[in-house]
Amino acid sequence: MVWAPSSGHGKVFAKVVVHQVRDPDYQQEVPYVLALVELDEGPLFSTRIVDCLPSQVSIGAEVAVLFYDVPEAGHTLPVFALCAGCGELGPETGA
Repeated sequence: MVWAPSSGHGKVFAKVVVHQVRDPDYQQEVPYVLALVELDEGPLFSTRIVDCLPSQVSIGAEVAVLFYDVPEAGHTLPVFALCAGCGELGPETGA
């Protein structure tokens, strides 16, 4: 396995809506969508779908990557959001 560039675009391959969490720090975030995104380049990527209602996420929906900084953890997370016209976006736009 090697690192390779990606467009940051793909389609929802599978999803689950999380309604309960054990960690109280995440209670305000439920419900949220965990998904497998099939990147345009082929690999499946496990991620969250953000900035929409869970009911808006469907299998096959086009998505684009966003990057969320998590300063308290000291890292940045790749997440995905629904988009219209994903093919028109470049990887530098983020979404």
